[in-house]
Formats: sequence, C-alpha cells, structure tokens
Amino acid sequence: NARVVTSDFIVFNTSKMKVVKLERENLFLKMINFQTSFTPSNIFIEKKLFEESGGFDENLSTSADWDFGCRLSLLTHVHHIPSPLFVYYMHPHQMHRNIKLMERDMIYAFNKLRQYTPPYLQKYLPSGEKKLYRILAASYIKDAKDLRNGIKFLLKYALYFLKK
Repeated sequence: NARVVTSDFIVFNTSKMKVVKLERENLFLKMINFQTSFTPSNIFIEKKLFEESGGFDENLSTSADWDFGCRLSLLTHVHHIPSPLFVYYMHPHQMHRNIKLMERDMIYAFNKLRQYTPPYLQKYLPSGEKKLYRILAASYIKDAKDLRNGIKFLLKYALYFLKK
C-alpha cells in the first residue's frame, strides 16, 4: 500500500533540458548527501501521512521541499515511478539563487535533522553537512561573487577533514 508516490522529472531552462532520476534506495541518505533531488511538485501523498509528517515547515523557503522530503523518507518508503511525469522550469529569479537565504534555510534544516533522525542514522549527518559547506562555498564564490563567505564555508568544509 503506497503512502507516497513520486516520479522522475525533467529540468528545463532556456539552454538545455535533462531528465532527473530520483534515487529509489536509501532516499534519506541520498538526500542528506545531495545525491538526488526531491520535489513535492510531483508527489501523491495520503493526507494522514502529510499531517503526521508535520507538512511544510513555514520557517523555511528555499529548503522546505528538501526538509519535507527528508522527513517523509524517514517515515515511510517513497514509491517511485521511473518515468518523468512533470517538467521543472529553471529561471534566473528562483528563490534558491539567493545564496544567503539558502544558507540560512539549509543550516536550519540540518539542525532540525539532528532532532528527528533516528540514532542509527545520526552518524551520516556530518557527511551531508560537509557537502553542504562545499556547496555553499562554491555558490558564494561562483554565483554570488562573495569571496569572504565563500572562504568561510571552504574553511568549515576543510575542518571536517581535520576532525578525522
């Protein structure tokens, strides 16, 4: 009995189009390590499960779907249809292009993850957080041309290697 169903999707922008295949196995681990995409634009979900999950966190904007997907993947198996059933259009004015907002949202979301991730999965959170710092460093340097914040997150990323 499927409580959540999703599918692959097509990402389209003005210059190219690609099919995004959602990972079927270990969705939570793939999501925290930024190895798959999850968008609620193409899910069917039982109302009871939506309510049980807490729905979308209204404190988040750019990362609300990521946070929601992580929580869903901890509650139940997400059934997957291996065909692209919708098109996601990328444009230059999307919220996720606001790097400062993405930073705030993702750090908040990772802090939430620490609270509701089962103990046996907690050990995987640092690798995801490390990748988040790498993504933020690259985004600040390349997209926002903000060298100071880029170096800040590059140093946070490097600290993970020194902790070993």
